[in-house]
Amino acid sequence: MFNSITISLHQFMYQAPQNIALRIWSKPFSVELVKTPKGKEFTLLHIPFYLISQLEKIIAKNLLE
Repeated sequence: MFNSITISLHQFMYQAPQNIALRIWSKPFSVELVKTPKGKEFTLLHIPFYLISQLEKIIAKNLLE
């Protein structure tokens, strides 16, 4: 089930040329392959607050994979 934040993210990513999105939150780090309702696939990185200082490294690593 989608909430309003998820729907907004899907709409934004459908229109964006990028295929990676970030979510900063309090839960553990995770990587999720997401597909918008219109079929565009993108990688969603769930990044905990304590890893914000490592953001550049995390993005670089996940762009290369």
